[in-house]
Amino acid sequence: MTKLSSLDELYDAKAAIEQLKATEPKLHEKFVHVVSLTRQLQIQYHYMGCLLMDDDPCNHTPTYVKSSVLELYHAEIERLKQDSDFAYVQQLLINHQKVGYPKISLLVLGAKPEKIKGSTIIK
Repeated sequence: MTKLSSLDELYDAKAAIEQLKATEPKLHEKFVHVVSLTRQLQIQYHYMGCLLMDDDPCNHTPTYVKSSVLELYHAEIERLKQDSDFAYVQQLLINHQKVGYPKISLLVLGAKPEKIKGSTIIK
C-alpha cells in the first residue's frame, strides 16, 4: 500500500533512526543489515516489516525467491529479533507506522526525507 507522508513525519522518523543509532549502535547495525539484505534480495520492505512485527505478510510474500534463500533471509530476521533490545526497533516501527515500512527502510539506508516525500511507489 502506498502511503503519503508529510515531510515532518519523515524527519521525525529519521530522527528516531538517528537516536537508535546513537543509543543502540549494535542494534542499529543489525537493523541496517536486515534492511540492506531486503533491498539486495529485492524483497518488498513491507514483507520485512510484517516479519519484524509478527504481522501476517499475506500477499507480500516473495514468490520468485528460492526457498533456501528465503530460509537464510528468515534466519537473519530472527537474529535481529533475538537481540535483547529489539523492542526499540519495534517501537520505532510502531511510532512511525504512518510513514510505512518502505519509507522507513529507505531512511535507514540513508535516504534524505526530501527525496522520498510524497506518493513514491515503493514496496
